[in-house]
Amino acid sequence: MDKEKFIAQAIISMLLILCCLSCTCFPKTERITCNNLFLVYMAGDNSLNKTVYSDFEEIKQGLNSENDIILLLADRYTSNFYEDGWDEARLYQISYENEEVNVIELEDNNIGVSLEWLDDSIDTGSETTLKLFLQYAKNHYDSKKLYLDLWNHGGGWKSGDSYTGVVRNSSRNICFDEDSNNSLSLKELSYAIKSSCIGHFDIILMDACFMASVEVAAEMIGLTDTVIFSQDSIPEDGMPYNNIIPILFSDKSIDEKCIQICDSYSKNYEKQKTTISAFRIDENYSMQKFLHKFEEYMESFSGLKAISESRSYYYDFLSDVVDIEILFDDALEREYKNILIKNCSEFSTGMSIYFPDFLTYSKDSWEYTSNRLRFLELCPSYISFLSKMQDINSAYLNIDTYEPNNYQIDAYIVNQPENQIVSYLWCSNDDDWYVFKKDGNKENAVNQFKLISPEFLEYNLQLVLYKAGNLIDAVFEDEKNEIDISAYDYDEVYVKVYSTFGYYSQEIPYTLQWEFQ
Repeated sequence: MDKEKFIAQAIISMLLILCCLSCTCFPKTERITCNNLFLVYMAGDNSLNKTVYSDFEEIKQGLNSENDIILLLADRYTSNFYEDGWDEARLYQISYENEEVNVIELEDNNIGVSLEWLDDSIDTGSETTLKLFLQYAKNHYDSKKLYLDLWNHGGGWKSGDSYTGVVRNSSRNICFDEDSNNSLSLKELSYAIKSSCIGHFDIILMDACFMASVEVAAEMIGLTDTVIFSQDSIPEDGMPYNNIIPILFSDKSIDEKCIQICDSYSKNYEKQKTTISAFRIDENYSMQKFLHKFEEYMESFSGLKAISESRSYYYDFLSDVVDIEILFDDALEREYKNILIKNCSEFSTGMSIYFPDFLTYSKDSWEYTSNRLRFLELCPSYISFLSKMQDINSAYLNIDTYEPNNYQIDAYIVNQPENQIVSYLWCSNDDDWYVFKKDGNKENAVNQFKLISPEFLEYNLQLVLYKAGNLIDAVFEDEKNEIDISAYDYDEVYVKVYSTFGYYSQEIPYTLQWEFQ
């Protein structure tokens, strides 16, 4: 018995020794402590590739404080023609020591950047790349204040999802990578930050167009105390980093930093029409409180007719997007002022919202759902509000003012239960395209289409059916203009209304009807 006990103890001792030896093979990464850590994620593998270098130089010029660090990941086109001699992806640590800016190029196999400059190609439109970049920062740095800058083209909440193998608008969302044809949706952005476990940001800057919307702000809940972004387009030169970095690394409060950054941006482009604004997100649960009041307001909203009359006169930042002020009463405006830190604009209040005249036939309505947007999870009554607005706007739906939809790639997505469209073929070469998606839901499946053509004008109907992105069949009907597709197993059906003989009218509409299974 003693012998067996001795052997058991010896085995345990050997295992402990081996464990200790194996641990010594992987020494703990040396961590760097700093006051401020600014993470800059530059997605420049697109039309902004030349601007990467100029902004990189501005960032270096703006750093003049010790014990502050900028960690920058930048991607560019592969090219041998840059005068600056820099292409592909680079990871840099930028610091200020002995009154000089110190730039160190880093490497990380997980991200995919090396010191060899051997065509390092990364996908900055991927949530994985952003996550790995943030994890690198978490594993190597400890800081008192933490900031993130997302640098690229932007399009707000709209993802530009592809269908039938054709990308509708890839430059939406944020951080578009032209090489991979990929970009970060809001869900991917928030997931990358949360799953990296890097923690909570004091400020998130979005150096990208059209990001200042309530939909984007709602997605930032749980990620940052404050956010700085723009309702409108941002000039190609973007943020004046040489001016804002000293503000970011100053001893001022977060609110003061946000105010001064917005002022600096606005002053830099004072001869241009620009917008920039800063909002409280997690500070005192500000954004959640505002959205709670917004949801209560939408549930009981009664001024539909007045809003409908004013909608068409409101400033459009993008198609179907307006300033959120259009929806405010006095009480909600007071709540809005609690989240607003600074707004630099003469014609807007700092935040936009999706507000199409006709939700059913807006080209972006397919994506405007609660499973894609946290805003609609928190404010589900807003969709009901938009549907009621649509009923107010017209006894029947005439969407022809929203041309062009005369190509398949621009087909209007129909995803609401109404069973007819009334519109016009109003000029030469005007074909109207619509797309219906089954999306795995039998209730969304259409089995029959019927075109009621204006008398003497002879409009015709064509259907193009797809399954898993592959063309199944194309069906034409020139006589009855009634097509039954109940026998097809399809995912998407494109509907084309056209004139064979070149007859058009701006006064006599056609009617497209359909029946669900």
